[in-house]
Amino acid sequence: MLMLIVLMQSYRLIFITDCSCLENLNELNDYPNYKFVQGNVCSSDLVNWVLKSEKIDTIMHFAAQTHVDNSFGNSFQFTQNNIMGTHVLLESAKVASIKRFIHVSTDEVYGEQMRDQAAMDEEQVIFEL
Repeated sequence: MLMLIVLMQSYRLIFITDCSCLENLNELNDYPNYKFVQGNVCSSDLVNWVLKSEKIDTIMHFAAQTHVDNSFGNSFQFTQNNIMGTHVLLESAKVASIKRFIHVSTDEVYGEQMRDQAAMDEEQVIFEL
Protein backbone atom coordinates (compact mmCIF):
# COMPACT_ATOMS: atom_id res chain seq x y z
CA MET A 1 0.00 0.00 0.00
CA LEU A 2 2.78 2.41 0.85
CA MET A 3 4.21 2.39 -2.65
CA LEU A 4 0.78 2.99 -4.14
CA ILE A 5 0.15 5.91 -1.78
CA VAL A 6 3.55 7.46 -2.53
CA LEU A 7 3.26 7.04 -6.29
CA MET A 8 -0.31 8.32 -6.46
CA GLN A 9 -0.12 11.39 -4.24
CA SER A 10 -2.29 13.42 -6.61
CA TYR A 11 -5.17 10.99 -5.92
CA ARG A 12 -7.23 10.41 -2.79
CA LEU A 13 -6.93 6.74 -1.84
CA ILE A 14 -9.51 5.17 0.46
CA PHE A 15 -8.75 1.62 1.61
CA ILE A 16 -11.50 -0.64 2.92
CA THR A 17 -10.01 -3.60 4.75
CA ASP A 18 -10.48 -5.62 7.90
CA CYS A 19 -6.72 -5.41 8.41
CA SER A 20 -5.53 -8.06 10.83
CA CYS A 21 -2.77 -5.84 12.22
CA LEU A 22 -3.60 -2.14 12.45
CA GLU A 23 -0.03 -1.37 13.52
CA ASN A 24 1.02 -2.15 9.95
CA LEU A 25 -0.86 0.97 8.85
CA ASN A 26 0.82 3.43 11.22
CA GLU A 27 3.41 4.57 8.67
CA LEU A 28 0.60 5.59 6.29
CA ASN A 29 -1.09 8.07 8.62
CA ASP A 30 1.16 10.97 7.57
CA TYR A 31 0.00 10.86 3.96
CA PRO A 32 -2.86 13.31 3.31
CA ASN A 33 -4.08 11.36 0.26
CA TYR A 34 -4.69 8.21 2.36
CA LYS A 35 -7.76 7.20 4.34
CA PHE A 36 -8.37 3.87 6.05
CA VAL A 37 -11.88 2.47 6.53
CA GLN A 38 -11.95 -0.63 8.72
CA GLY A 39 -14.49 -3.10 7.46
CA ASN A 40 -15.15 -5.90 5.03
CA VAL A 41 -15.80 -5.48 1.31
CA CYS A 42 -18.47 -8.17 1.65
CA SER A 43 -20.62 -5.56 3.41
CA SER A 44 -22.63 -3.88 0.66
CA ASP A 45 -23.91 -1.27 3.13
CA LEU A 46 -20.36 -0.24 4.01
CA VAL A 47 -19.13 -0.23 0.41
CA ASN A 48 -22.15 1.76 -0.81
CA TRP A 49 -21.70 4.29 2.01
CA VAL A 50 -17.99 4.76 1.26
CA LEU A 51 -18.59 5.14 -2.49
CA LYS A 52 -21.25 7.77 -1.88
CA SER A 53 -19.70 9.68 1.04
CA GLU A 54 -16.21 9.81 -0.52
CA LYS A 55 -17.49 10.52 -4.06
CA ILE A 56 -15.45 7.63 -5.48
CA ASP A 57 -15.04 7.43 -9.27
CA THR A 58 -12.61 4.49 -9.49
CA ILE A 59 -12.38 1.20 -7.61
CA MET A 60 -9.09 -0.65 -7.47
CA HIS A 61 -9.78 -4.09 -6.02
CA PHE A 62 -6.88 -6.21 -4.79
CA ALA A 63 -8.83 -9.48 -4.50
CA ALA A 64 -9.15 -9.50 -0.70
CA GLN A 65 -7.48 -12.56 0.88
CA THR A 66 -3.81 -13.19 0.32
CA HIS A 67 -1.62 -16.27 0.63
CA VAL A 68 -3.31 -18.69 -1.74
CA ASP A 69 -1.77 -21.64 0.14
CA ASN A 70 -4.05 -20.84 3.08
CA SER A 71 -7.10 -21.32 0.85
CA PHE A 72 -6.57 -25.07 0.85
CA GLY A 73 -7.30 -25.26 4.56
CA ASN A 74 -10.12 -22.71 4.68
CA SER A 75 -11.60 -22.61 1.19
CA PHE A 76 -15.05 -21.44 2.33
CA GLN A 77 -13.59 -18.30 3.92
CA PHE A 78 -11.55 -17.58 0.79
CA THR A 79 -14.61 -18.04 -1.42
CA GLN A 80 -16.61 -15.71 0.83
CA ASN A 81 -13.96 -12.98 0.82
CA ASN A 82 -12.65 -13.21 -2.72
CA ILE A 83 -15.75 -14.11 -4.72
CA MET A 84 -18.46 -12.45 -2.64
CA GLY A 85 -16.26 -9.40 -1.97
CA THR A 86 -15.69 -8.98 -5.70
CA HIS A 87 -19.41 -9.41 -6.37
CA VAL A 88 -20.32 -6.76 -3.78
CA LEU A 89 -17.79 -4.32 -5.24
CA LEU A 90 -19.07 -4.90 -8.78
CA GLU A 91 -22.71 -4.46 -7.81
CA SER A 92 -21.93 -1.37 -5.74
CA ALA A 93 -19.90 0.04 -8.64
CA LYS A 94 -22.87 -0.43 -10.94
CA VAL A 95 -25.28 1.27 -8.52
CA ALA A 96 -22.87 4.18 -7.94
CA SER A 97 -22.07 4.58 -11.67
CA ILE A 98 -18.36 4.07 -11.05
CA LYS A 99 -16.32 5.06 -14.11
CA ARG A 100 -13.44 2.59 -13.68
CA PHE A 101 -13.06 -0.78 -11.97
CA ILE A 102 -9.53 -2.16 -11.78
CA HIS A 103 -9.23 -5.72 -10.52
CA VAL A 104 -5.77 -6.83 -9.40
CA SER A 105 -5.35 -10.52 -8.74
CA THR A 106 -2.58 -12.73 -7.48
CA ASP A 107 0.43 -13.71 -9.52
CA GLU A 108 0.14 -17.21 -8.03
CA VAL A 109 -2.02 -18.36 -10.96
CA TYR A 110 1.31 -18.60 -12.80
CA GLY A 111 2.64 -21.19 -10.37
CA GLU A 112 5.92 -21.21 -8.51
CA GLN A 113 8.80 -19.07 -9.67
CA MET A 114 12.09 -20.94 -9.78
CA ARG A 115 15.17 -19.42 -8.09
CA ASP A 116 17.04 -18.95 -11.37
CA GLN A 117 14.00 -17.78 -13.31
CA ALA A 118 13.62 -14.20 -14.51
CA ALA A 119 10.67 -12.23 -13.15
CA MET A 120 7.24 -13.48 -14.19
CA ASP A 121 5.31 -11.46 -16.73
CA GLU A 122 2.14 -11.63 -18.84
CA GLU A 123 3.77 -14.10 -21.23
CA GLN A 124 4.29 -16.71 -18.50
CA VAL A 125 2.40 -19.96 -19.07
CA ILE A 126 -0.41 -20.28 -16.53
CA PHE A 127 0.11 -23.09 -14.04
CA GLU A 128 -2.14 -26.07 -14.64
CA LEU A 129 -3.27 -28.42 -11.89
